[in-house]
Amino acid sequence: MAIIADGKLGMEIGFRKTQDEEFVEYDIRFLWQGEPMMRREILKVGNDYWSGRLDGGFRADDHGSDTLIPALRSALEHSTAGYWEPIEPWVTLYFFPGITLDDLPLLWACAVGEPQTQAQQGYLHRLRAERRSTKAEDLWLLVARVDAMNFKDEDMFSGAGPALSVQVERQQLERFVDDLEQECAAAQR
Repeated sequence: MAIIADGKLGMEIGFRKTQDEEFVEYDIRFLWQGEPMMRREILKVGNDYWSGRLDGGFRADDHGSDTLIPALRSALEHSTAGYWEPIEPWVTLYFFPGITLDDLPLLWACAVGEPQTQAQQGYLHRLRAERRSTKAEDLWLLVARVDAMNFKDEDMFSGAGPALSVQVERQQLERFVDDLEQECAAAQR
């Protein structure tokens, strides 16, 4: 399993070996101090697919081949924001270079044209200046959102569900993607 962590908070992603070569299966867990944050009792069970999940973990599938690693590699190569959503949106992973979670409300306000205070204008100016430096590109925000469909008694995708955010450095993210590639290769043997 590949783990990316921000202090005591982490996200773990692994690949599951499948008999059906048309699918790639992922196991995903949110971690606190290395332990799963979700209780098995609240997660969907009931058939082999769901009951085979890791303790406190979520499942996701891609059709054909892995699309997570290429999405992350492309974002790193171009230092651009992006996202990964498998064929069925059990989990969505968003990644943003050069910002923190605290920056999002201000960036959203600017995007929709809300009036800015003088303090907000100064903050935005400093943020833009930092983004032009290589140092700002070294920070990445990852946000993983899990659809409520992963939980018991939920029958439909809703777009709602818990999310986890981690702020990491570029080197951590690159190492995480390298670990994912090793995991994927091992699952294909």
